[in-house]
Amino acid sequence: MLQSTNRRCGLVFAACLSLFVLAGCGDGRGVRVPVSGAVTVDGAPLAFGSILFEPLAGGDNNRPGGGALESDGTFRVSAYTAFDGLPPGSYRVAITGTEHISDTSQRWHAPRKYSQPATSGLTAEIEEATDQLNFELSWEGEKHSEPFVEKGL
Repeated sequence: MLQSTNRRCGLVFAACLSLFVLAGCGDGRGVRVPVSGAVTVDGAPLAFGSILFEPLAGGDNNRPGGGALESDGTFRVSAYTAFDGLPPGSYRVAITGTEHISDTSQRWHAPRKYSQPATSGLTAEIEEATDQLNFELSWEGEKHSEPFVEKGL
């Protein structure tokens, strides 16, 4: 009889612990899905810079996200914590391809127009996890046709 009571108590304890753990899993920040991809400029990986995802107005999502570009042009997006992804929704995208040279200069490895969500012309619709969100940038039609140094910051 004692063994049966201990077993029952053990099962109740395990069930309560499971409910406690499951209730604590949510961080109150909503659903996020992993997002990663790559950025190229005229076919070559963009090895310097960062990417920003700005939610479009009017949606339920109001959390931006972003990440650093790796040397092979790849990125992984963070919204709250490292690489946690983005809430599903529509985004304007900005890609800044700069390399710090000194306190007063930087090298642009991508056209400046891509560095602001309002001027980049880039968008993304995030519905589910993806590791294939790729962006192809181009110097075509720009004042500069290749990386340039900007001084006097």
